Amino acid sequence: SRSHRCGRSCFVGSSTRMSDIRPVLNQAEIEHMIVDTTESLELLVEEYAAISERAATAEVDFKRIQALTVIRQIENPPLDKFDKPRKMLASERDARVEIECNDARRLAAIAASAREVSRESMSTHRTRIDAARTLAANVRYHVSDR
Repeated sequence: SRSHRCGRSCFVGSSTRMSDIRPVLNQAEIEHMIVDTTESLELLVEEYAAISERAATAEVDFKRIQALTVIRQIENPPLDKFDKPRKMLASERDARVEIECNDARRLAAIAASAREVSRESMSTHRTRIDAARTLAANVRYHVSDR
């Protein structure tokens, strides 16, 4: 083992490159990592709640705008060359609604993506905590084994 510039010991073999040197963590450092990551996860959970609320609001707003647009399209159909209401194909009505609701749909999609990114970040933090707990258990085992 060789001392690292931060004062930690590192595992160094005869054919070890400097990029392969990994610091050896002690029990206190691992527990500190667990606490830090847990605190960070708690903040992410709070952020997730706010992000989820915004995503839900954006989705509801989009559906409301979409419904109002459909009703408006039905109540005010386009006029033919004689200024009389003409029937619209469902695909034409859907296209008109899609065009009018594009901004609301985009906002809902962005909010849903933000919620998914936030969920993945929480999952990553949980994985880090589990890994640190495993490391802590291994360190305890090796320390008690000596």
